[in-house]
Amino acid sequence: ALSSFRDATSEAGWMAEEEIRVKVPDLHSEFSIRTSRFQTASLKSSLWIYERETPGTAAIQQLAGLGWHVALRAEVQATPALTCSGNFAGTIYDSMHRFGSGVSAYNGTTDFIATVQLDVIL
Repeated sequence: ALSSFRDATSEAGWMAEEEIRVKVPDLHSEFSIRTSRFQTASLKSSLWIYERETPGTAAIQQLAGLGWHVALRAEVQATPALTCSGNFAGTIYDSMHRFGSGVSAYNGTTDFIATVQLDVIL
């Protein structure tokens, strides 16, 4: 049976987030740590966050259930022509969670990704 708008129920969710950024001008560097605690009733009330990764890249993450989202980012300009960037981010759930869909879906409590980028000016 098809559901109508009148059948929709409201769900609540929340997220608290803190970020610390440290710039080190002498090293031409920037480091950041971001931690988020979140809770939603189900996938219907998921929270979506926009997350900067390395320069020129970003991700949109879906958070549902109860857990933590953490992100560590570093950017170091080694020389005027070379910049090294890295991002390590992921989600830690308080209980078992289903990640992905279809054949590649898996159950677990953590999901992390790491990105390393070198920018060279020629």
